[in-house]
Amino acid sequence: MNDFWVDDCFKKMEIPTGVLKPGVNEVTADVDFRRTTNVEALYLIGDFGVKLEHRRRVLTTLPTQIGCGNYADFAMPFYTGNLTYLLSPEAYRPLLADFADADRIVLTPDAFTGACVKVMAAGKTAVLGWEPFEADATEAVRKGLPIEVTVVGTRMNVFGPLHETEKPAWACGPDNYVTTGERWTDDYSLLSSGLRGFIFKGQRRKRG
Repeated sequence: MNDFWVDDCFKKMEIPTGVLKPGVNEVTADVDFRRTTNVEALYLIGDFGVKLEHRRRVLTTLPTQIGCGNYADFAMPFYTGNLTYLLSPEAYRPLLADFADADRIVLTPDAFTGACVKVMAAGKTAVLGWEPFEADATEAVRKGLPIEVTVVGTRMNVFGPLHETEKPAWACGPDNYVTTGERWTDDYSLLSSGLRGFIFKGQRRKRG
């Protein structure tokens, strides 16, 4: 295939439908080695979930929907792309305190792991990449509109380091990709990724 995944170095190779069967499967790829052949890790990608049993990876179905929490709890431990949470008015309305007197209603992530968060409310997008991590949701709440919260992921849980005990490390370089020693663990050592929750806050303007 001419398509690639994440980076031009990672070329896609299709696995025919029906080849994978319940039980243990082994996928191999034979290629001609030449100057343009990149020796890299192989990644299995597709619409499936993964359950981790120590170092054993079991393919399973994707969840039909997920809530707030670690992606690994929803069979997506290695998922590192963007993920959008749709907050319907029915879902977020019980979370609103008495904001009748509020001049402004903001939404803030309770906690998240990722590069940043994007909030789409009433057709406006706010990028939350630094403090105070607040997005104006006043119009959307007043009109009862759905709100989209997107966590922009990083590639740490797919490109690694995946077996270093120190997580998160203060920096990442070649020395972090250990294979033995006190900093190595046989189990996967992944970052807890995703949106932990969100909070609505009512704000009032100062009046003289």
